[in-house]
Amino acid sequence: MTLRIRTKIIASFAVVLALLLFLGLIAYHNRDLLFRDMLDLVDRTQEMDSFADLQLAIVMVVMPPNDYLITGDRNEIAGYRNTLERAESAFKRIEATDAYKKQAEIIKAARRKFNLLKVKSEEIFSISEPLGNAQGVRLMKEIDALSHDIILDLKKFHDIEKDEIKVSITSADASMKKVNSLLAAGVIVSIAVAVLFVLYLMRSIIRPLVMFKEGAVIVGSGDLDHKIDLKDGVEVNLLVDEFNKMTHKLKESYSGLEEKIAERTRELNALNEKLVRLSITDGLTGAYNHRHFHERLAEEISRAGRYGRPVSL
Repeated sequence: MTLRIRTKIIASFAVVLALLLFLGLIAYHNRDLLFRDMLDLVDRTQEMDSFADLQLAIVMVVMPPNDYLITGDRNEIAGYRNTLERAESAFKRIEATDAYKKQAEIIKAARRKFNLLKVKSEEIFSISEPLGNAQGVRLMKEIDALSHDIILDLKKFHDIEKDEIKVSITSADASMKKVNSLLAAGVIVSIAVAVLFVLYLMRSIIRPLVMFKEGAVIVGSGDLDHKIDLKDGVEVNLLVDEFNKMTHKLKESYSGLEEKIAERTRELNALNEKLVRLSITDGLTGAYNHRHFHERLAEEISRAGRYGRPVSL
């Protein structure tokens, strides 16, 4: 198919822009994949932080009732209230996560046991004489058992979340590999297409220019039979036709010029012979003149002297 040079250049730029757009779309898609995976890991990390806060709060909630039974200090109630608020806050953070939607039963069970733990803790703080109180000791054992059960429930939640984080990390790693593979494939394809288009442009534009240059040198050296045989593009084809027409016209002009030069040379030779003849003969009688006689005499004397021969007049 014959194309104009302008069309080839525009098409080349269009292909380059398409490749850049292709790479941009790949990069955007890959960024989106990585962004989602990273957000998922961040969310799960925050969930694990809330889980750790809740575990610590459960452990700390148990300490004030126990200390109250040992010391009888009512100030332990204030510490209990603070740790209770911390545990409630941790529960609320966990219940607001996506993980809670999937593992709601575990957290609900832990919440029920925690509410029962609070009731029993309030019963301990309601004892006016806690030291050595048998009811308080019994309640404390029940509180320890409840806290232990809550910790076990939370451990189940932790193990599930830990496994899901591993899955997320594996997914992120797979996404990264996919990103690298897509980018590498995009770069390789882009380079290959760019190289092909560079070669195409070199063949379509640079190659004809080189052929024209070589043809001009050959014609300039005198080979007027040289012709360029090339069909590639509208402008190139027109230039090839004009170049070959030019060499044909030069050949015709050169052939006519040689004939004219030969004819003029023959005319000049005849004229020169006539002039020579007129210069050495008498116009009236046709006999050789005095100047020609002396020139011939000098030539013969010189020849006789050179070869050692006699001469007579």
